[in-house]
Amino acid sequence: MKPMLKSFVAFSLAMLVFVACKKTSDEKNQEIGDSLNEQDNAFIESVSVPNPTLKQILGHDGNPLGRFMGVQGTAGKLIDAILQDAQSLSGQKILTYPGEGTNKPEHQGLVYSKGQRNFTERLTPPGGNNLHRQYAVFGTDCSGFIINLLSRAGLNIPNTNVANFESTLKQALKDNATYKTLSLKNLGHIPTSEIKSGDFVLWIRGADNNHMGIIAELSSGLGKTVFQSNGTGNPSNDLQQTKNLGRERGVHPIDFIKTTTGTGYWGTGYIILRLENDKTELLKLLKGKWLIYKYVNRVHDVNGNLVDTNFLLSTEQSLVFSENGTFMSLVSLIDGSPQTICNGIYSLEANDIINMFHCSFDGSNVIQKISLSELEILQKHPPGNMPFNRTSQTTYYCKR
Repeated sequence: MKPMLKSFVAFSLAMLVFVACKKTSDEKNQEIGDSLNEQDNAFIESVSVPNPTLKQILGHDGNPLGRFMGVQGTAGKLIDAILQDAQSLSGQKILTYPGEGTNKPEHQGLVYSKGQRNFTERLTPPGGNNLHRQYAVFGTDCSGFIINLLSRAGLNIPNTNVANFESTLKQALKDNATYKTLSLKNLGHIPTSEIKSGDFVLWIRGADNNHMGIIAELSSGLGKTVFQSNGTGNPSNDLQQTKNLGRERGVHPIDFIKTTTGTGYWGTGYIILRLENDKTELLKLLKGKWLIYKYVNRVHDVNGNLVDTNFLLSTEQSLVFSENGTFMSLVSLIDGSPQTICNGIYSLEANDIINMFHCSFDGSNVIQKISLSELEILQKHPPGNMPFNRTSQTTYYCKR
């Protein structure tokens, strides 16, 4: 073979290797993290909402965050910590990160950055196309946001994406000394009314264009919020990349109920994953004496003003649970009126007391029900039986 021909063959082989390596590198960059297309991002932008306050967010036990009333267990503590952190990080959308020179643009709060798992530093995205990876920002994508929330609450989870999140989290739970008693259940596509605070919501379409977030149920009928981070890792022009830096992309809340009005992927495509306590752990937490507190959302005071109230009903009005879930009542007087509560037992499978039980309140029959997840007693009283004007349902909570 002539020297010139040899050189040409060698050069051609080198170019093939270079192109192959570049293609492999580009494909690898595309695989890191999660991204939405422009049409889906436009939909997310249309259902973006202001950041709720902590008082508006209901925690694992069904009470506003920070107002602990019953047994939380390990799952409740983890979920409440995550929700508080998610609310705080989403609140950064009102802040402006100033530009710091070339390819370090000004942006609003924590922005979208495909594949990024460290939002505490201004870094270029490890995933996405060349245009997206050109700019260093403080941000993350949807899966990176949830990974960070979990790790900041003490549950380290390996790098993953939406498609592999369920299996990765299950393994992380098994490997964690603190959270190994928790289980992650795939509830599939359930009605929105059954979705609770702390549930993970996933929209999975295939290898790409998937999305996820964490649900926060809001008080006073305000609906359900999803804390998430959206954007595109494959912007086709500067305008699309600039949108990634704005208020309606990156880490911020969206209205979950409104997402269900979307077509196909958004309307019917979501699945729900739920963290749950070990049942044995819950029964151990139940054991002991529980006092009954009364919480009324809004009542009129003596001057006619609406106020929030929360007070102990009676130091002697209590339930005592055994470790196997059975309970009995002690001295039972409510506002001076006699009340009889029969003994009962929880059905862990039904997450409820096996049989409903009755009591007497001012001569009226009242049905009481205890929920295992929140340990609360709900009572509906006929009008006129309370020493104030009720504007919402009265709730009785158990507390040690």
